[in-house]
Amino acid sequence: MMMQQGMVDNTSVRDMRIVRMKELTQILGISRSTIYDKLNPKSRRYDPRFPKPLRLGSIGTTSAVGWTHYSIQGWLFNLTTNNGGHL
Repeated sequence: MMMQQGMVDNTSVRDMRIVRMKELTQILGISRSTIYDKLNPKSRRYDPRFPKPLRLGSIGTTSAVGWTHYSIQGWLFNLTTNNGGHL
Protein backbone atom coordinates (compact mmCIF):
# COMPACT_ATOMS: atom_id res chain seq x y z
CA MET A 1 0.00 0.00 0.00
CA MET A 2 1.37 3.40 -0.97
CA MET A 3 1.18 6.10 1.72
CA GLN A 4 1.25 9.82 1.20
CA GLN A 5 4.03 11.77 2.83
CA GLY A 6 2.96 12.75 6.35
CA MET A 7 0.53 9.84 6.67
CA VAL A 8 0.86 6.80 8.93
CA ASP A 9 -1.87 4.19 8.40
CA ASN A 10 -4.42 6.84 7.30
CA THR A 11 -3.64 8.99 10.35
CA SER A 12 -1.85 12.24 9.69
CA VAL A 13 1.24 13.13 11.66
CA ARG A 14 -0.66 16.20 12.91
CA ASP A 15 -3.25 13.90 14.52
CA MET A 16 -0.49 11.91 16.23
CA ARG A 17 0.97 14.95 17.96
CA ILE A 18 0.97 15.08 21.75
CA VAL A 19 -1.57 17.30 23.50
CA ARG A 20 -0.58 18.46 26.97
CA MET A 21 -3.02 19.19 29.80
CA LYS A 22 -3.36 22.93 29.19
CA GLU A 23 -4.34 22.41 25.56
CA LEU A 24 -6.58 19.46 26.45
CA THR A 25 -8.61 21.60 28.85
CA GLN A 26 -9.05 24.15 26.06
CA ILE A 27 -10.05 21.54 23.47
CA LEU A 28 -12.60 19.88 25.76
CA GLY A 29 -13.74 22.97 27.66
CA ILE A 30 -13.50 21.16 31.00
CA SER A 31 -11.19 21.61 33.97
CA ARG A 32 -8.04 19.69 34.79
CA SER A 33 -9.74 18.12 37.81
CA THR A 34 -12.64 16.90 35.64
CA ILE A 35 -10.16 15.26 33.26
CA TYR A 36 -8.49 13.45 36.16
CA ASP A 37 -11.95 12.46 37.47
CA LYS A 38 -12.69 10.88 34.09
CA LEU A 39 -9.53 8.78 34.54
CA ASN A 40 -10.25 7.78 38.17
CA PRO A 41 -12.39 4.62 38.56
CA LYS A 42 -13.48 5.79 42.03
CA SER A 43 -14.93 9.05 40.71
CA ARG A 44 -18.60 9.46 39.78
CA ARG A 45 -17.33 11.18 36.59
CA TYR A 46 -15.21 8.16 35.60
CA ASP A 47 -15.34 7.34 31.89
CA PRO A 48 -13.61 4.08 30.95
CA ARG A 49 -13.59 5.20 27.31
CA PHE A 50 -11.65 8.40 28.06
CA PRO A 51 -8.15 8.13 26.51
CA LYS A 52 -5.38 7.22 28.92
CA PRO A 53 -2.46 9.66 29.10
CA LEU A 54 0.98 8.75 27.84
CA ARG A 55 3.94 9.18 30.18
CA LEU A 56 6.40 11.51 28.53
CA GLY A 57 9.14 11.36 31.13
CA SER A 58 9.94 12.63 34.57
CA ILE A 59 10.62 16.22 35.49
CA GLY A 60 11.85 16.29 39.08
CA THR A 61 9.31 14.46 41.22
CA THR A 62 6.44 14.68 38.71
CA SER A 63 5.85 12.82 35.48
CA ALA A 64 4.97 14.71 32.33
CA VAL A 65 1.92 13.29 30.55
CA GLY A 66 0.08 13.97 27.33
CA TRP A 67 -2.55 12.51 25.02
CA THR A 68 -2.42 11.89 21.30
CA HIS A 69 -4.59 14.36 19.40
CA TYR A 70 -5.96 11.35 17.49
CA SER A 71 -7.19 9.60 20.67
CA ILE A 72 -8.94 12.76 21.85
CA GLN A 73 -10.59 13.24 18.45
CA GLY A 74 -11.78 9.62 18.51
CA TRP A 75 -13.22 9.96 22.00
CA LEU A 76 -15.05 13.17 21.05
CA PHE A 77 -16.41 11.59 17.87
CA ASN A 78 -17.73 8.57 19.78
CA LEU A 79 -19.13 10.82 22.47
CA THR A 80 -21.08 12.97 20.04
CA THR A 81 -22.44 10.01 18.06
CA ASN A 82 -23.33 7.76 21.02
CA ASN A 83 -24.04 10.04 23.95
CA GLY A 84 -25.73 13.14 22.64
CA GLY A 85 -22.53 15.14 23.15
CA HIS A 86 -22.42 15.22 26.98
CA LEU A 87 -18.96 15.48 28.50
